[in-house]
Formats: sequence, C-alpha cells, structure tokens
Amino acid sequence: MNNPKNHKLKQKTNTNNPKNQKKPKSKLKMNKQKRQDPKRSKEIQDPQRLKDIRIPVEPLIPECEVCERQKAHFYCTVCKVHYCQNCESQVHTSFLKKKHKEFTFQEPYDPQEKKQINMKLVKKNYQKLNELTQYQFKKMNEEISIEQNEKYMKLNKQSMKMQKGIDEFNESEMIIKEIEICKKYNDYQQILLNFSKLKKLLPILNKNKKNKLICNSKFNKINIISNELKQNLKNWKLNLPF
Repeated sequence: MNNPKNHKLKQKTNTNNPKNQKKPKSKLKMNKQKRQDPKRSKEIQDPQRLKDIRIPVEPLIPECEVCERQKAHFYCTVCKVHYCQNCESQVHTSFLKKKHKEFTFQEPYDPQEKKQINMKLVKKNYQKLNELTQYQFKKMNEEISIEQNEKYMKLNKQSMKMQKGIDEFNESEMIIKEIEICKKYNDYQQILLNFSKLKKLLPILNKNKKNKLICNSKFNKINIISNELKQNLKNWKLNLPF
C-alpha cells in the first residue's frame, strides 16, 4: 500500500501539470504600467512632439476628366468638364473652334489664384481681348458671342472687325451724349450734324429689340431717347433708320 503522504508530495513536485506553471503577465497590465510612468506621460503631452506627428492636409483638387492622370487646372462652364493644362491646350482649344462658338469663364483651381479669369467687355480690356482672340476671329466664320455680365453683345464678322467695332462703339456713345445736351437747348442743327456722324457708323447689335433710337419723320432727326438707354448705353440696341 502506498503511503498517502508520499502521494501528496508527488503532486506538488509534478512540474508537467499546467496548473502548477506560472502565468505570464497580461498585455493590459503592461500597458497600465506604461501609462502610469510619469516620464512617458510628459513626452506625450509635449506640444513639440505633437507637431512632428501632424501631417499637412492638401486641398481637394479634382482630377482631369480627359487623361484621368493629372490634377485639374481649369473648369469649362460650357463643356462642364475638368481639364489639366496639357488637355486644355490640346483638346479644349480644338473643341472651342468646332462646337463652342463662344468664349467661356475658366476657373483656376489653384488656392492662391481664387479670382476668376473673366473675359469682360470693359474699355480697359478691349486691347488685351483683341490680342488674345485675334487668331480665333480669323478661324471662326459665324457670329461670336462674348459674355458680359450675363448678357451678350453680338459682333457680326461680315459687317465689322474687332478693333473697328470697338472704335465705332466708343464714338457712337460720345455722339449720343452730345445729342442729349443739344436736346436740352433745342439745338436742332447740332443734332442733325451728330445724326449724320451716326449714319457713317455701323449699327451695334444686342439681344434687346424693344428699345430703339426713334427718328421723327417731320424734322428728320432723333426725337426720343429712352431713360433706360441713357443709363445703360452699352446694353441697348441702336436701330438706325437708314
């Protein structure tokens, strides 16, 4: 018969039993000890250390819809397509000649250049616009519409050239102002002289067809100029009766 005391000693000395083996410390306890370290907590709270970790975020710029490789630089409002610089110079210019028949706004996506590249009919920008679009005027045979504050002034290529049309437009504007002054003093002779100057100029076309310079048949001179025409001479039609 085996002694029960010896049996108990054997159980204690048995190292193969998993119950008797020491368990390793869990990872959670190790992490708690690290968090409690005062030196490590100071390193994490340092603002200089946080600055090194931060990554600068670039602004979201869409990709070019033609090549789908480079970032977009222009957006055409007529095509409603994003173009990079290469595709805009190669694809978009040829598309302008065939189907656009008008100049459009191009919005740059550079964060530094937030201003729109506007092609406006302003007196100061006449020469610049003529230099940029001189080549396109020669190629396009139909009427060209240029956007000006959501309205259009159509310049017929057969009747006038760009520079000639600009000079005539400025001259006609000055003559109309002289006629207004003459009407106040009932100086009909001066009005007739100014009206003869207007005959030499070509008519300036616009969308609006209601407002006109009306000629009085009795005196054969300009009789009525609408108040709205006085305020916005650039945006009204001159329909000269000759």
